[in-house]
Amino acid sequence: MEKTQSCATGAHILPRIEYVSEGETLYDFCLWEYKPLSPCRNKFSAATLLFNSFEATDADKRLYDLVRLIREGIGPSRTVWGTKLLGTDIKWEFYFYDYARKARARSATRVLELIRPLINCNIGVNEALEYFMFSLDIDHDLVTDSRGLNEVHLYVGNPGSTVSSGICYSLTGSGTRLENFYFFFDAR
Repeated sequence: MEKTQSCATGAHILPRIEYVSEGETLYDFCLWEYKPLSPCRNKFSAATLLFNSFEATDADKRLYDLVRLIREGIGPSRTVWGTKLLGTDIKWEFYFYDYARKARARSATRVLELIRPLINCNIGVNEALEYFMFSLDIDHDLVTDSRGLNEVHLYVGNPGSTVSSGICYSLTGSGTRLENFYFFFDAR
């Protein structure tokens, strides 16, 4: 169970702060379970850093609603995210892993339906493909309805690789194109 609070300092409201619960299952950047090196009691969750990035960039408050919709639909701690600075633009990339491939519980189609109240997307994803991950680029224009979601990044396995890896494809309204190859190395 996540504990959440907001802190007020003078007239400034700091973002939501969440703490890791004792005994909570922790996941790394590949959504693989890991054991913490020290006790987690009273430590901030990764979501706190995400929320602080929203505040630091004066992001639209609907980003919090987006996170809420995703959490309600697929559960807390089931999304990996990154913050990207592209020129002067800030974007957040949300990654959704499900290693069950065709029997996945967190499909791109399902997540796109979950976020539809905030974000319009007309890209159809072929759920017969054995992808293990997909990602969405989220920015100000998207959550303020200045534009719809125009791209989904789909990651499929890389047969024959001796290292955990994937091949990323960009799905847009005009088609599919190869984006890049990813390799996931074990830090140990």
